Amino acid sequence: MTNVTEGAGGLMGINDTDALTTLSLTNMTDNSLVVQGVTAGERTLTLNLNAFSDATVTDSEATGLVINSTGAGAGNDEDGELVAAAAVVAAKAESVSIAVTDTDAALDLDVATATALTVSGDASLTITDTDIAALETVTVSGSAGINVDLSSAAITNLNLSATSGDNTISDFDATTAEVAVTGGTGADDITV
Repeated sequence: MTNVTEGAGGLMGINDTDALTTLSLTNMTDNSLVVQGVTAGERTLTLNLNAFSDATVTDSEATGLVINSTGAGAGNDEDGELVAAAAVVAAKAESVSIAVTDTDAALDLDVATATALTVSGDASLTITDTDIAALETVTVSGSAGINVDLSSAAITNLNLSATSGDNTISDFDATTAEVAVTGGTGADDITV
């Protein structure tokens, strides 16, 4: 099984997924999905999220993660706090690529081993409640913008040069001896 498409549903599990490369989820709200591989190995999981809100996807074995978000917007709770559209847990992912189109989105990311994050598209992405401690490079392109707290990451390269979107980077540690920061043509608000 290499491709799975799922509409609205409740708790779902996919087992024996060593070959799973594409997972498309539409109209999922308040759900959890667990992808369980049998053996570890090099495998990139592509998540296509459409009208996806307040749900969690966990893949314990994927070494790469690609997220395509269309209409997976975020909302605000009763206190006005941003609620992420999705929580994605990929503990072994070495790289994460996120494309956000049509609708601004918010994601919780638990990608503790990922060293590279790439964001593209034409809408903005807010990354909340993160485990990105190994992250070294962040690259944003298109008219996408990113809003992220990088306090737990040891960034060596923050590249916003290919984006015209507005970017808000908070708690960025610029004391690393070899850190490169390149701004874009949008409004970049970088707090160190």
